[in-house]
Amino acid sequence: MSEEDLEDYEELEDEDPDEVIRAKWSMDGAETLPDAASRLREFADSLDRLHREGWKLREPVEDDYGFIYQETP
Repeated sequence: MSEEDLEDYEELEDEDPDEVIRAKWSMDGAETLPDAASRLREFADSLDRLHREGWKLREPVEDDYGFIYQETP
């Protein structure tokens, strides 16, 4: 990829305000039910934090993919 192609890609990326959230691996590695619950609570806390920062779902989550955007004042 040339430097010009990379610059074009970065410009397109900057224009796309969406981010992707997924929960698929949220409790991978848990060895107990309390450990799994703790990992899921951490994930839920991160979603609450995104909400407080002004992020919103663009549409309902489907097949583990959630597209979020941040409203600008």
